[in-house]
Amino acid sequence: ALFLGCWVDSEGNTVIVKRDSASSQELTATVMQPGRENTHLRLWQTTDNGVWHCGNAILGMKACSSEQLSWVSRTGSISTWTWTAFTMEALEARGLISPTNTHEQEPSAAFKDLAFHSSLDNGAMQEWVPVCVTIA
Repeated sequence: ALFLGCWVDSEGNTVIVKRDSASSQELTATVMQPGRENTHLRLWQTTDNGVWHCGNAILGMKACSSEQLSWVSRTGSISTWTWTAFTMEALEARGLISPTNTHEQEPSAAFKDLAFHSSLDNGAMQEWVPVCVTIA
């Protein structure tokens, strides 16, 4: 669940990380570059030493946080992803929304901790959580 969501890489491309299927633990990172075909990269963790891989790169654990990931390729180049927004799948995986009644459920306490507040024109407070929605 840590990787699920919307990221921006160090070249300014949008990266959406999602599960391959609803029941799968396999992850795919889709790199969206304006004017180019999307690039789909498999994300997986090795069972022997727990190292995360994305395409031909490995996760550099020393330079990572929940808001930033650094991937180091075999050639030594580094791609840094910065977290930008949740996807609905990421919210569901963290238990912040229900998979069945996403429109009718009261947000969990954890969801409220992620929210930021703003005032409407009438002075009423409104909660916001950044969410990334892909449009086909």
